[in-house]
Amino acid sequence: MMLGVIILACAALFAVLGFGLWNLRNWGRVTTIVLCVLGAVGASIGFMWALLHFRIFGVMVSSVRISIDLFVLWYLSQVHVRRAFSDF
Repeated sequence: MMLGVIILACAALFAVLGFGLWNLRNWGRVTTIVLCVLGAVGASIGFMWALLHFRIFGVMVSSVRISIDLFVLWYLSQVHVRRAFSDF
C-alpha cells in the first residue's frame, strides 16, 4: 500500500510539473532542469556501476537516460525557450 501511495505522489508531482510546462510557467522549466540534472547524475552513477560489473544492458539503458536528460537540459537552456517561459 505504501508503494502505491509513493507512486501516486510521484504521478501527482509530474502532473503538476507537466501543467507548468504546458502553460509556459518558468517554475516548471526550472523544476524540470533540476530534475534532469538529478536524473543525469543518477544515470551517470548507474553507468559507472554497469561498466564496473560488465552489464551491457545497464550501460545501454544508462546511456539512453543520460542522452535524454542532456537533450532536455540543452533544449530548455535555448534562448528562444527561456524567452517563451519568461513572457508569462
